[in-house]
Amino acid sequence: MNHLEHLGFVVKDKEDFRLLLKFAVRQGKRYRNDKGFYVRYRDGSGAELWVQLDLQQRIVGVTPFFDGMALPTVCLTEKVPSKLSVLSGGFIAWAAPQKKDDPQSALYPFLFEAVNFQQVQLRYLPINYQVQLTAFPHEIQFFRNRGEYLEYQRQQPEPMASKAFLPVGYLEFGKVLPKGAYAWIAGEVLKSDVLFNYLTRKMYFHFFIQTLGMQMDVVCHPDYVPFRPDKGAVLNGLFWVGGKPLHPPF
Repeated sequence: MNHLEHLGFVVKDKEDFRLLLKFAVRQGKRYRNDKGFYVRYRDGSGAELWVQLDLQQRIVGVTPFFDGMALPTVCLTEKVPSKLSVLSGGFIAWAAPQKKDDPQSALYPFLFEAVNFQQVQLRYLPINYQVQLTAFPHEIQFFRNRGEYLEYQRQQPEPMASKAFLPVGYLEFGKVLPKGAYAWIAGEVLKSDVLFNYLTRKMYFHFFIQTLGMQMDVVCHPDYVPFRPDKGAVLNGLFWVGGKPLHPPF
């Protein structure tokens, strides 16, 4: 399943994909930079498409995202360009820094792909920054509560806590996008919503979760969700992590 489907978009073939991008470009808001343009299409449910246009305004890429609730402060330490396009890229970040602009005071590093990569102008690195983070599942499991999750984990050869973040993509592939932006995440659900994509009217789930040291948003196609997880449920799985750096913390 592609990431677009976790936001309720329907793309069955190349023609569907082409028409969706053309619609997003017509309806979205443009942001210019010296490498080209980003066009941000946002529907009323929070689903976003960040379409990339080169300087000749030709479509060269797109990144899905969700305008969610999570806005953790992380310590950005390095910009990571992507080979996919000059408008694609990400950042190495450290979760939950305890001191200003100090990754050594943080919990762990990870790599995320930034939807607005070329719009982010940093005065220096490392720097603490507030970043919206959304995780898109490739594999996911749900548990009704922490007790059920911990009972399952006791039977596993390498059990994980109910709040855990293992940056497996970054550890295996390093500064390579998009592979490096994958992580194995466990988190406790703080809030869950059933949402409907305004364009397609297709349903999808949104989960606001607490993982190790920070909060994140998770979006998920209903085929992946066996029951309605409420507050206190636990999810874990393999996710691609997208981010939108917004500003340094005030």
